[in-house]
Amino acid sequence: MTGEARRLRVLVIDRSPPVDLTQGSSLIAHHLFERLRQMHDLTLVCPASRGLSVPERAGLEARFDRVLLVPRDAAVPAIGGWLEGRIARLPVPRFGPLDVPAARRLRGVVRACLAEGFDIVHARTVTMGALAMDLGQHPRLLEMGDSVSLGTKRAKAAGLRGSLRRQAAGWIERSTLPTFDAVTTVAQADGDEMRRLAPEARIHVIPTGVDGTFFDAGSTRELATGPPTLTFVGAMSYPPNIAAVLTFVDDVLPRIRQQHPEVRFTVVGRDPHERIRALASTPGVEVTGLVPDVRPYLAEATVVVVPMVSGSGIKNKVMEAFAMGRPVVATSLGVEGVEAEPGRDLLVADEPAAFADSVTRLIADPRLAARLGDAGRRLVEERYTWDACARRYDEVYRELAAASRSAR
Repeated sequence: MTGEARRLRVLVIDRSPPVDLTQGSSLIAHHLFERLRQMHDLTLVCPASRGLSVPERAGLEARFDRVLLVPRDAAVPAIGGWLEGRIARLPVPRFGPLDVPAARRLRGVVRACLAEGFDIVHARTVTMGALAMDLGQHPRLLEMGDSVSLGTKRAKAAGLRGSLRRQAAGWIERSTLPTFDAVTTVAQADGDEMRRLAPEARIHVIPTGVDGTFFDAGSTRELATGPPTLTFVGAMSYPPNIAAVLTFVDDVLPRIRQQHPEVRFTVVGRDPHERIRALASTPGVEVTGLVPDVRPYLAEATVVVVPMVSGSGIKNKVMEAFAMGRPVVATSLGVEGVEAEPGRDLLVADEPAAFADSVTRLIADPRLAARLGDAGRRLVEERYTWDACARRYDEVYRELAAASRSAR
């Protein structure tokens, strides 16, 4: 910990209440602010398109000293939400489908909070970065997570819509990042993209963590018996996850079945896209949809596969599989941002034939699979804890607060 060990008053502005732990951003908030509240006084302000359940409200109140929800009719769109925040400063009643009045209400609550006095403003996602012009002289941090620009470029979506989204993402990040005193991201590739877009921005790469106590198979870490089971975990409405599973089923799974016709492939995750649901008719493929707990599915996996072909940032699915002591085969994109050594902690393959060979190798060699699972678990315990993540945020908070005090 740097600087004075005093408690800072931190205003956190989020795009939505961070209560859905199947979403990466909410999962980060759940663990990060639980720990930061032990060091600082935290106020959360965010739009809310629905009421919260009693457990959801209790979860927020356990992580923030004060929670202020600003009602709106629909969830804040990613790029559209940024435009709402900018247009809300103009004297227009509405702007097409954007909910400008809701953005104005959010601005009003944020400005009222700032009048009370805060040491740090912590805005989450580039969408909330549109509020930068309302933050006055307060030290400000923008938690980006992933680079939207990098993600849209890698998605390679065709057509006018895809082209416009890529251009908009780059322009938004280029204009937003320099307006904050510090910007955080979870992986080096995302940080490099942000530096390319905004060389003057101060970028901090802070990897996320994993709860190694919760994700711990314990005595069940020996590989499951029975037919080999390959498991993929992720939100199945998320385009990079959809692309990964479809690519795996089309190009990799048939190669594996040539040697192991009995192999099973389980797709675990909420909101499966219609193309993912259709895979359930494929022999040996199971699509679970939302499950109450992913750990049993990870525990029974012979191999956890992470065949990402698009997207960016650290993949929670890799960290959770490591923590559960399960062997992982991933593409380079799938393991991006994780300081894992191929061959020691996991196997990495980008071409379909090589990916299939890596999976079949682990099926045939349980000792190698167990060794990789043990190495992944050690990696999590040594480098990827939520306590380490929170300490880095605490350091950035204190650096910003100290710089602000010295500038007065």
